[in-house]
Amino acid sequence: MVIVSVVGGISLLLLVFLWSIKRGQKTVRAFVFLSAVADGNSIESANELAKRIDLFAASELQKKAMIMVEMVFGGSQLKLISHARREGFDQ
Repeated sequence: MVIVSVVGGISLLLLVFLWSIKRGQKTVRAFVFLSAVADGNSIESANELAKRIDLFAASELQKKAMIMVEMVFGGSQLKLISHARREGFDQ
């Protein structure tokens, strides 16, 4: 019974960890999309640019994205992602 609890706990931690990584990557992609649109790119080209963001690029851009999250969206990553979706972000 203890082994099942330990395995279940480890599985839950792994799922939370993976979810956090994916959410962080989506936040950075939304940031890149909004930045590209603000720079005058079309919705289509901004989405293409955002789709190219992999985990390495996301980690490089995370600090800039979080500055935007704090300054513009009150610290809410979900608000940033929602705003980007309203603007045409399709991730």
